[in-house]
Amino acid sequence: MDKELQRLHDDLDRARWTIIELLPEPVQGVLESFILCRSKDGLREWRYTAIARILELAEVSDGREMHDLPGCQRAYCPLCGRSAQSVVGSLGFAYPEGLDRHLNGRGNTIPCAVFQEVWALARAHLRNTNNVAKEHSLSEPVSEMHENPSADWVESLSATVAAASEFTGLGSVEWRYSPPCNNSWGCHLLEFAPALLEIVERGPEDGEVCYPILHNLDLVMVQSALDDVAALAFGIETDAGPCITLEGQLDGEEIVLRVYTQPFEDAEITDVMENGAMRPRE
Repeated sequence: MDKELQRLHDDLDRARWTIIELLPEPVQGVLESFILCRSKDGLREWRYTAIARILELAEVSDGREMHDLPGCQRAYCPLCGRSAQSVVGSLGFAYPEGLDRHLNGRGNTIPCAVFQEVWALARAHLRNTNNVAKEHSLSEPVSEMHENPSADWVESLSATVAAASEFTGLGSVEWRYSPPCNNSWGCHLLEFAPALLEIVERGPEDGEVCYPILHNLDLVMVQSALDDVAALAFGIETDAGPCITLEGQLDGEEIVLRVYTQPFEDAEITDVMENGAMRPRE
């Protein structure tokens, strides 16, 4: 069984290398450079540098050429070729902010599938080096949060944020968890956004899709769910609206909570409002 599992891992690594080899040579050189990393800190630095270099390699166009306002800049992702999901039909991503979020997988934008696979390959490569054993001895204690990323603490913390969210009208919260190895923050990341809601009623609004407006967030309640709070920030993300970011610790592990006022870009309808009442969508 162990040999079969190793074979599957090897096949997956080869498939990920193939993805890199199919990209243009300048991009290949940037992505392949992770093989020089010898530590987790070095790998995080590589990620930051690689994304900055990919942004430089992007072909930037004026907004008028990308169905956007003149004077602004937009660019397709140099890795996956995707565009942001824009309600006005704009092509590419806002440059550089939107493309940077896409590559980093931040905000409520759809993350770049190509860079996610390369990042997974880079982490696997580092795990297979002797330096990992030098950095983390077998006697080092491992917290429950690292042993079981889907443990009860995720559900508990998500329930707290949901309870602290007050909407104008009916609505619910959608949340997503990302472990430290899968996001640019390098820590446990929990993101929250209003869930999409379908209206079911007789009349012109039947079948309309909407989402609730976040009227209030009880930050005292949210902060009380953590052992320590290091930072709290409010900002505006391009194409994503306002976002509240809270950094802290729980059970000795670093946590980042991000609450968005708009649904995730790839959100699906989860609830239905019928006769003034909300129920799960069947």
